[in-house]
Amino acid sequence: MPDELRGQLPLIAEIIHSLEAPLVRVAGYEADDVIGTISARVPHGVHCYIVSSDKDTLQLVTEDVTVVSPNNRANKVFTPELVTYEMGGCLPNRSPPNSKPSWAMLATIYPAFL
Repeated sequence: MPDELRGQLPLIAEIIHSLEAPLVRVAGYEADDVIGTISARVPHGVHCYIVSSDKDTLQLVTEDVTVVSPNNRANKVFTPELVTYEMGGCLPNRSPPNSKPSWAMLATIYPAFL
């Protein structure tokens, strides 16, 4: 974690507590792992919103999970339809029958492996 971000953690925690929102930390796990686990366990009938500019979170988008990507011009709200459109015809963690994943989609989702 960059030092400038580490120094902001107490302020971030204070803001979260002032909003009376839960602050979840799990020792030994990164935030994206915790976010993915929580979003997968949202009770039926409850919609989950993830606010993140990390494109890896797009693989979590379902009918019950929406990713809001903050931007200095306008926030982008990723629904299954938008993720499907932007990823060239399929959701990151699912592909339509009889389709081959595109190189662009794989490079967007899994850049660390290329």
